[in-house]
Amino acid sequence: MRKYEAKETLLTDYGKNPDPRWYAATVAFRMLRWNKEAPLEWKESIRTLLKELPETARNADEVADEFSLPSPLVMSVMEEQDSVSVSMLQQYNECPFRFFTQYLLNTKERLVADDMPNLQGTMLHRLLELSVSDLVSRLEAARDRQERQAIAQQWEARLSLDFMRPFYQKATEDARLLLYGFPDFAGGVGERLMTRASDTLAMLARFDLQNDYLPRWLEWYFPHSSLEPYLLEAKGHPFTCRGLIDRADESPGGVVRLIDYKRSPKDFSWLDLFDGTDLQMPLYKRAFETAYPDRSVETLLYAGWKTEHRYNLAAYGIGGFDRKFEAIKSLERQNKMWEEGAADHAANFAEHKAQETLEAILSGDFAAKPVIRGTSSNPCKYCPWHSACGFDHRLPRSRPLADGRAEKEMARKNILDFDQGDVGDSQGSSSI
Repeated sequence: MRKYEAKETLLTDYGKNPDPRWYAATVAFRMLRWNKEAPLEWKESIRTLLKELPETARNADEVADEFSLPSPLVMSVMEEQDSVSVSMLQQYNECPFRFFTQYLLNTKERLVADDMPNLQGTMLHRLLELSVSDLVSRLEAARDRQERQAIAQQWEARLSLDFMRPFYQKATEDARLLLYGFPDFAGGVGERLMTRASDTLAMLARFDLQNDYLPRWLEWYFPHSSLEPYLLEAKGHPFTCRGLIDRADESPGGVVRLIDYKRSPKDFSWLDLFDGTDLQMPLYKRAFETAYPDRSVETLLYAGWKTEHRYNLAAYGIGGFDRKFEAIKSLERQNKMWEEGAADHAANFAEHKAQETLEAILSGDFAAKPVIRGTSSNPCKYCPWHSACGFDHRLPRSRPLADGRAEKEMARKNILDFDQGDVGDSQGSSSI
């Protein structure tokens, strides 16, 4: 239903299967055209309509599979933006039609004041940012490396729920997070988020100290007005790449590790990078090194791992659970995968994939063809347009792509060999 005054479109969710109305036109035309008892005027009207507007009789899935716009029109819209975010590129590779609705039509979901996973993630990021800012300000006043390490150890020892509470209150001043300041939320999910933030910071502090790193940059947004911007070029037009790095830690030798905070467990996926659905960290590396050419980013880390508090909502206390085992094991596993220059290979491939993605966007192809791998990766699950796009998961061409061990290893090898030109066309994930 469309409310013209408010310029708002309300879409109803469907269940597991597509809306049967997607195929109603074909059935209706067939019934009206060949029904012997139908009035002659109806039959003539249908015949004329099919001749003059044949698109009206097509099934929704066929329209969705071929949806496109003229390239000059897309270019005119993209040139007005002048910059692209990494999330935009990932969105296109997840589903071109979703990109079209979100970034070209600029549609947005109606905001609802409720506790939601994305808002919990925002609150967790804000908690981590505020608390680490406290540490960085103390480190800047230190006279030497030894004093900075001592400050970091003292700060880690203070991490607790009581330490996090002032930062939590500060975070709820954000209009988006105001809901979490109410007692019902602060006493439940708020306690869990503070516990998660404290755990995350404690584990990162220990991991940093054993590897001789300290926090240096927080919420680093690019492009920065005083630093070299990172550019991506497509069809002869340069686009400035923009993004936000949660945290960057530095060693005494100027080696940098980038850290992305996560509300839930996450590991880097070579298969997602190959598909172009996760370009974030390798492109952040490119952007950071463009801004700071005298520094080298060698490690890309996700600060998200399994904890007791995600599953046991009554466990608010800090003690009693060996968080160090899961957290340090996750960080060490991630640290090891970037040995022997693997991060450079990943960044080279990500840059190539990002440019390919921009070329595809500017070509005007916005078919509803989401990249679905196995049973764990399905962008339709949280898409607000899945009741209108026409994508039908039941069709043979919509079967999920494989995500087994062989496919993951093939993606990793192709990316690591990309610099030598051993990988073929990476556009289109169907090649793996």
